[in-house]
Amino acid sequence: MSIIAIISSPRTGGFGGRLAMRAAEGARGSGREVEVIRLNGLNIRQCQNCEACRNNGGHCVLGDDAAPILEKIRSSEGLIVSGQIRFARIDGALKTFMDRFYSFMTDRSTVLDRGKKLVTILTAGADETNVEKESAEFERMLNQYFLFEPVGRITYLSYLMPADSDFIDETPLMEAYEAGKRM
Repeated sequence: MSIIAIISSPRTGGFGGRLAMRAAEGARGSGREVEVIRLNGLNIRQCQNCEACRNNGGHCVLGDDAAPILEKIRSSEGLIVSGQIRFARIDGALKTFMDRFYSFMTDRSTVLDRGKKLVTILTAGADETNVEKESAEFERMLNQYFLFEPVGRITYLSYLMPADSDFIDETPLMEAYEAGKRM
């Protein structure tokens, strides 16, 4: 079973990336293959709303780095998505990539197989209420429009600590590992 882990943070040792890697460890511990993809540094254009995907079975025709990742997600059995809150919303790199999921849409539903497992991870430097709200909304969107089956939603508030700091509480690391095992 293949799992794709998407990490949007530009910091390789950031809280979200470490949580995603922990979820990947849990998935690997349950016999899953996991491919980790970091969005930072990739050439990912915003969706052009060209509608070409509507006429070719849901395959994005833009020739950038997102198109092959979307194909990997299409054939995967699960997705780990890690992002951070910037100015009260998910970060721009993740939002731009997620907008490309439009290629998976049809007039009635999605071209993705029903029930792909989903772990969402969002971190924030401050505003615990907002990170929880955004996380729930992000998970709901992926479930409603793309039929992902949520098996774990992890949030972490770093209280503006440096990215390479230790976790204040290791509970989110344990939660991420257990969510990965459910994939």
